[in-house]
Amino acid sequence: MAILNLSDLVTHSDDHHYKLPAINVQSLLVLKGAVAWAKKHDIPFIVTIDGSQVENGLIPSIEELLRKEDVASSFVARRISDKSQAVEALRRGCQALFLENNCNEQDKLEIERTASSCGVVSKPEESIAIDFLEIDNIVEFGSLVKEIENVSTWNQLEAAVINSAIDSLSKIVDQVDATGLAVDAKSKCKIYAPIEHLIIYNSSVSDEQTRKAAQTGTAVLDNIPGVRATWSGESVRPNAKYRWCWLIRFANESVIASFRDHPEHIAYANEQFRPIADDRISIDYVLLGPER
Repeated sequence: MAILNLSDLVTHSDDHHYKLPAINVQSLLVLKGAVAWAKKHDIPFIVTIDGSQVENGLIPSIEELLRKEDVASSFVARRISDKSQAVEALRRGCQALFLENNCNEQDKLEIERTASSCGVVSKPEESIAIDFLEIDNIVEFGSLVKEIENVSTWNQLEAAVINSAIDSLSKIVDQVDATGLAVDAKSKCKIYAPIEHLIIYNSSVSDEQTRKAAQTGTAVLDNIPGVRATWSGESVRPNAKYRWCWLIRFANESVIASFRDHPEHIAYANEQFRPIADDRISIDYVLLGPER
């Protein structure tokens, strides 16, 4: 099951009078424990990750696991302290940004403007406890240390961490009051899906010049907020109807407009791309079917 739209999930929790648990995850094993717990009780939940961790490679693993598992979930970034963390969190697919309390006013305004342009909510860090049931440090390391003394393999260590997370979360089941509601949430909430922006074109300049222009474009477009990834390519067959392509992945549908109007995109498109690509087709897609 794909990741659910956060605003729909929040609306579902309001309509059914439960508090969405926001589980702070600092390792993939902890997330596996949270997923197992959510499946056991059929509870919707939110995954949160600290801004200091958005660049460490954990978020892609979180996203991959959530997309593969049959759970009702979404994920957000919290304790965001500057614009670079915000842009990276958006690139990774986070659906909301909670700003560090000591974030300076200028950074706060830039983050809010950037998030808004990408259709993402940004709020003060303290509001996460109001919006969700905030859950930090779900692995009880004190009891886990005792288990680790008897652990001799990685599988045993993995099981110990996962079981510790399940045991800790089981204590708040009654507080959440959402048992059995994940199936209903999945049926009523939209999927939060990236948008694929596809351009196929023919070039009026040499292959070498076309490749160089594409290389320049990758460096420019990849840094625009809301762009998750960019690829440029050329056809396998030299006589293909369209020989060149761009595939740009947007975090969500709102980025279609913010990308189009971004000054760096406009400058690159007008100065380097459009002059050599009169013969082109551009269209935005949302992919169908489950990700494998």
